[in-house]
Amino acid sequence: MLGSTVQAQTVVLAVFMGGLALGNRIIGARSDLLRRPLAAYGYLEGLIGLYAFFFSAIYGLADKMFVGVGSKIYENAVGMLLLKGVLSVGLLLLPTILMGGTLPLLAAWLQKQSTDPGRWSARFYSTNSLGAVCGSFAAGFYLIQSLGLVSALQITALVNVIVGITAIALSRRVSEEPSVQSAVAGAVTAEVQGPMPMRWATLLVALTGAVSMGLEVLASRSLALIFGASKS
Repeated sequence: MLGSTVQAQTVVLAVFMGGLALGNRIIGARSDLLRRPLAAYGYLEGLIGLYAFFFSAIYGLADKMFVGVGSKIYENAVGMLLLKGVLSVGLLLLPTILMGGTLPLLAAWLQKQSTDPGRWSARFYSTNSLGAVCGSFAAGFYLIQSLGLVSALQITALVNVIVGITAIALSRRVSEEPSVQSAVAGAVTAEVQGPMPMRWATLLVALTGAVSMGLEVLASRSLALIFGASKS
């Protein structure tokens, strides 16, 4: 739909990260209010897996819409760009919003379970990033080549559903009530933090995020010039 140009990569990356940010904002703002955040995390992972399993069919509908509408406005460059943008947002927004809500739910669960949630959140995030690296390598160099795109997508989607079911099962075995130590630590943190330091911290995080995403696009473009625009 978008091709393999740097503009296409930029649009997909922006939509993907925008969905993550929106999900983090919507779900993260309510994660502390949930009685069973680990169970909610499991349900989100299950929904993400189901969406990914049926994504080929969903994409087929979007592709038919693209051909039907695009053939009428083919000579309108602005209209074609808007059509591609709308369809890209439509395809990626729901799963990325759900993905964006997974980490806040885990953080809320750790806040209730651990006396040192910051350390455990860092461990969870680093483990998640390591898994993302392994998943990217496996998908690009093995799964797609050996199984095909649709089969690889559906198999990994089923793994995601299993992860969700496992999280729901674990939530029924462990208590999700906040410990006394975590409740006291949260109250102390809320008293220490003021609005101005958080605003400056938010600006700095936004700036580093913008630089990181810009570097990712530039690095990918440089590697594409060297190795070509293959899926690997």
